[in-house]
Amino acid sequence: MKLGQILLHQRRIDRDQLREALRRQRNTGRPIGEILLGMGVVARDDVIDGLLKQPTAAADAETLRKARPEVAQRLPREISERIDAVLLVKRKSWACVAMSDPLSTASRAQLESILGVAVLPVAALSSDLAEARARIYAATASADDDRSR
Repeated sequence: MKLGQILLHQRRIDRDQLREALRRQRNTGRPIGEILLGMGVVARDDVIDGLLKQPTAAADAETLRKARPEVAQRLPREISERIDAVLLVKRKSWACVAMSDPLSTASRAQLESILGVAVLPVAALSSDLAEARARIYAATASADDDRSR
């Protein structure tokens, strides 16, 4: 289900607001959530909640290779390994996390508790996550080695 339909179903917007937002989206190409926020008809939390209800997206190996260690390391390595997840993006009110089991509500709740924000999960292969973790946390190990000398 698309974000606009989810927000309509949740009664966060009405049909006229959705029609107007879709018209603006056709003209601008901007994401529907941004348009609805700009129209002032939904709150940021409404958009995040709606996004969390959408089908899960996927992160491929290339996306995981682009994960920045300084961001990903905000998730402790032991948690990353236990949940089989890599933090991709962290903002004020949400974080995008690649996970081998993005439908696990327990893992998502644990991540939200640790990160202090809503988690938008994306699916990833466990082998790709392990490769990304090795690269991301190797940066920490190298820095720790340099400091101990």
